[in-house]
Amino acid sequence: MHEIKFLDGSIKHFSTLRGANLRGADLSGANLRGADLKGAYLSGADLKGAELKGTDLSCSNIRGAYLRGANLRGAYIRGADLRDSDLSCAYLKGAYLSGTDLRGANLRGADLDGAYLYNTTIISFQLGKHFAFYHEGYLKIGCQGHLLSYWINYVDRIGELNGYSPEEISNYTVFINSLKLINLRGLK
Repeated sequence: MHEIKFLDGSIKHFSTLRGANLRGADLSGANLRGADLKGAYLSGADLKGAELKGTDLSCSNIRGAYLRGANLRGAYIRGADLRDSDLSCAYLKGAYLSGTDLRGANLRGADLDGAYLYNTTIISFQLGKHFAFYHEGYLKIGCQGHLLSYWINYVDRIGELNGYSPEEISNYTVFINSLKLINLRGLK
C-alpha cells in the first residue's frame, strides 16, 4: 500500500501506482526508484528532487509537474505528456524519451546525456538574457511561447514589446530563420 500526500493536505492510499491519479500530489523528495507509474496522472504534481531512477512513466500525464532536480536516470518515459513541466536541473541521463511531448517544458540545466530521444526533437539555446528551446514546431524564448510560424512573422514586434535591444532581436531572428531552414528539411 502506498500512502501519498497531496498539495491540498489530503492523504490517499493506493495499492498500485500504475495508472493512479496523483494529480497535485506532493512527491517532493520521494523515493519511487523503479516504480511502475505507467499511465499515471501526475499533472501538477510536485516531484522536486524525487528519486525516479528506472521508473516506468510511459504514457503518463505529467503536464505542468515540478521535477526540478529529480533523478530520472534510465527512466522509461516513452509517449508521456511533459508539456509545461519544470525539468530544470533534472538528471535524465539514459532516459528513454521517445515520443515524449516536451513542449513548454523547462529543460534549463537538465542532463540529457545519453537520453534516447527518437521522435523527440529538442533544440535549445541562450542568446542574451533568456533561455530558449524548440520542439516540433513550438519555440519558447523566455516566457514567450509560440509556433515557429508566428515567431517568423512577429519576432521584431515580440522583441520590442519585451524590451529586447535591436542587436538581441537580430540575434534571435538569425536563430529563428535557422530553425525555419531545419523545418524545411524535414525536422518538425
